[in-house]
Amino acid sequence: MILIPCIIAYEELSPFDWIRSADQIPFRVALIEWLPFSSYYSAEPQAALFDLAKKLFLLGPLGFLIAAGTPDVSPRKRQALAATAGLLVGLVLEAGQIALQSRNPSLTDVLLFGGAAWAGAVVFERYRRIRDSCTSLSSTASHVPPTKPET
Repeated sequence: MILIPCIIAYEELSPFDWIRSADQIPFRVALIEWLPFSSYYSAEPQAALFDLAKKLFLLGPLGFLIAAGTPDVSPRKRQALAATAGLLVGLVLEAGQIALQSRNPSLTDVLLFGGAAWAGAVVFERYRRIRDSCTSLSSTASHVPPTKPET
């Protein structure tokens, strides 16, 4: 569980080129992209899809593990908890990008983090349903008395 946020943080904060003085922070805050998906409108389609897939593959497992770690909660609450965790991770990492020279923080990434974590929780719910149905089928099949072949 700890490895996934570390990989996400490394991916979002590399190349670790921190700003040199605190005087640059107001300028960096002014560069925040507040309009969702504005960077995707002007990007190459392949680059935008790669960025989207990268966030899904990084945050989906986090949502899956969060949903798996809360067994006594309803599926909707698990999904909401995973989405909230994804949004918080995204908010923290995008706030950290304010101090990086080569990255521009964006509201899009925060929303994608929340959506990807939610999608991971949805995948867990589907997996759990399939696993439970297979378990119930195998348990009912083992309790059926064997039939004699017709002669």
